[in-house]
Amino acid sequence: GPYGRFVLRTWEDKPIVMLASGTGLAPLASMVRHALLNGEYDGHITLYAGARTPEELYDVEAFRGLEEEFADRFTYHPCVSGDAVEGFRHGRVNEVMESDFDRLGGHQGYICGSPAMVESSLKSMMGKRLFPRDIFREDFFNEGDKVAGVGSPLIKR
Repeated sequence: GPYGRFVLRTWEDKPIVMLASGTGLAPLASMVRHALLNGEYDGHITLYAGARTPEELYDVEAFRGLEEEFADRFTYHPCVSGDAVEGFRHGRVNEVMESDFDRLGGHQGYICGSPAMVESSLKSMMGKRLFPRDIFREDFFNEGDKVAGVGSPLIKR
């Protein structure tokens, strides 16, 4: 269950890059809404949300509305990894993010999704020079993963 460590660090003014896939979007969506609607954070947030198809993404129009309302503080990139679809970025969220940023130094990173997605996103963010101390993540493990000892070999917490 949740331990309360995956929270938005509103006390820091670093720009934020968020990567989510599937149901991993839920906690990041909450953070985005909290930051924008409650005025808890004045920096810029870039959210990459991914799925195989547009139909598997949720709240697309709501995030596009937030992007329009808070254009100077929020950027939204819905990504699909299946067939390319107009109006959606094509590729996995970490790959799309890599094409957008030369470096992530000075940012905060937030990642939420399956263990494989989190692992590849961690590598991508660190490859863009974001230090592990500035990357926050939430993995979705099940009991089978726990018994098998599945976890990130990159960052121990």
